[in-house]
Amino acid sequence: MNSKTKTTAIKVAASQRKRCTAGENTAAVIAKSGGKVLGSVRPPLATPDLSSFVLQAQASKAKIIGIAGGPPNNMNEIKTGAEFGIFKGGQQMAALLALITDIHSLGLPAAQGLLLTTSFYWDMDDKTRAWAKRFYAKLNKMPTMWQAGVYSSVMHYLNAVKASGTDAPLAVAAKMRATPVDDMYTQGARIGANLNAAARPRTDLAIGTGLTLQATNFW
Repeated sequence: MNSKTKTTAIKVAASQRKRCTAGENTAAVIAKSGGKVLGSVRPPLATPDLSSFVLQAQASKAKIIGIAGGPPNNMNEIKTGAEFGIFKGGQQMAALLALITDIHSLGLPAAQGLLLTTSFYWDMDDKTRAWAKRFYAKLNKMPTMWQAGVYSSVMHYLNAVKASGTDAPLAVAAKMRATPVDDMYTQGARIGANLNAAARPRTDLAIGTGLTLQATNFW
């Protein structure tokens, strides 16, 4: 959402405090961008019946219903929302944590119109497609953002060990910080002193198949 976009939203977040950060951060971004958060509901983890929570979100008339929790609640909330006609009624649901495997399990009828955030999509560009092809040859399925992220981080570590000629933690960490991360997952990033990577914005993003790119953001 850019600064010119005005929207209203309601969050369906996890009840555990440690899992509410995504919802709180999203609310801050919405407010900063000129939008308005109408409210939030927090169903307990693994709640078997999410109907009342989803109905509260639907009744808010928010343009976007943000799903800030993780599995199993998030996919069940989306399924329930589809059954209650949220998408057909003109509202959208946005999953802050969803994997490509979740979309497959939901099925097209339930996932149609769903917005989601992801740090990696296999059909994004030539680099992602080439790596995903190798991954598929081994496992007969396309990689999730978690699998791509783990591969990227482990390879960066192993390359740093090789380049430094030692596996001593401080030496390897220094080499990892000194070497840019440039692979199918991250382009032009460097690891800061606190070991968090700061990515450089990409300008070669392409629209993939199955998922349609709506916007890109970098932190």
